Amino acid sequence: MCLNVFYRASNHQAAGTGLGLAIVHNIVQQLGASIQLSVPVSGKGLIVQVQFPLSLFPFCK
Repeated sequence: MCLNVFYRASNHQAAGTGLGLAIVHNIVQQLGASIQLSVPVSGKGLIVQVQFPLSLFPFCK
């Protein structure tokens, strides 16, 4: 879906290549993190949440 390369919503209004979320998804996976997408209550836009494992940040322990 939204995380596929070149994916564009059928009702897109802004210019873009459809690469942004696919690139983010790839980086997040390589780091062992997770990504979650959701639509706000207003139905406009997109909420992107990325969770990184604490093991990536040893100084936070």
